[in-house]
Amino acid sequence: MSYVSSTVASTLTNPPVLMFSAIGIGRGSTALTGNNRQEWYYTSTNLTTDIFAAAGQPFFTDGYYLGMRPGDIVVGTMYTSAGATGNTGVVTFQASVIAVTTAGASVSTGSAMTSTFG
Repeated sequence: MSYVSSTVASTLTNPPVLMFSAIGIGRGSTALTGNNRQEWYYTSTNLTTDIFAAAGQPFFTDGYYLGMRPGDIVVGTMYTSAGATGNTGVVTFQASVIAVTTAGASVSTGSAMTSTFG
């Protein structure tokens, strides 16, 4: 299953949700990190190997337009059968946004922390 952005004309959209944004001056550019960090929450049935794709393959295709910037944190849950007995295949994760262009935002495998349940 691929990421469904907030710009898709569908009821299936599943963008990351901005949890908090630090108060301060500027957000930085897409090339440089600003002084203010943001934390995003994302949950889906995607695998963590999907979200942690190579920097040239942005996962969040609308990340730039949502306001993601390098240095932001993404936390979330990926699952294959959430709600099933034992919640098999549930993975929680935290990682950093490493690259943002108008084509989307990439999340780093090097900054990733994951924990698998079930």
